[in-house]
Amino acid sequence: MTVEPSFEERNFGEAELGDRRRTARLVEIADRLASHPGGSLPEKLASTAQLRAAYRLMARPEVTHEAVFAGHREATLARAAAHEGRLYRRSSR
Repeated sequence: MTVEPSFEERNFGEAELGDRRRTARLVEIADRLASHPGGSLPEKLASTAQLRAAYRLMARPEVTHEAVFAGHREATLARAAAHEGRLYRRSSR
């Protein structure tokens, strides 16, 4: 039985952060954030150690907005390209 990769693995698992352990930590943090969409980081992360690890990760110079979201952008573009026709953006206003 094949296990589908999680949203976090598909969108952040290939982030180039200079070390695979950083990428694994990013996926883990993204999973926790997605599981608990409301509240602050201390409320979302299970322990002080996880919170400190998240802060250390975010403080790394390799962990930029561009580096974190490059894989997510590519995954989104690939999903959009897989659909025939046009994709329309809908405003809720």
